[in-house]
Amino acid sequence: MFDISDAQAGLDLLHRLNEESGSKYFIRTEVDEENCLKCLVWIDLRCLMAYQNFGDVVPFDTTYRTNRYVMPFVPCTGVNHHSRSVIFGFALMWDEHASIFQWILRTWLEGVGNKPPMTIITD
Repeated sequence: MFDISDAQAGLDLLHRLNEESGSKYFIRTEVDEENCLKCLVWIDLRCLMAYQNFGDVVPFDTTYRTNRYVMPFVPCTGVNHHSRSVIFGFALMWDEHASIFQWILRTWLEGVGNKPPMTIITD
């Protein structure tokens, strides 16, 4: 479970970076009935530009759980014209219920201008 200070410190940092960038980050959070963070999606301008250029296929992998809270960390990635990985955005999710996946994918799609990829690959 998140310590209140950990979640708030992370959100404060993201919001500060957003302000310093002139509001060029896309940040959305979902909280539960106790106001605890359930999931988070963020996309910066570089991620958005990469998605606009190379976002035909998006691998969506939630297997990375080595963080302190054993929360799935979801990098939305792709491959550019040099066969190198590019990042289209990130998410943290509390659990892997269908409703959380739906929220993350809907929110991420909003963040990339409602331009769906041709394919999403997931485990």
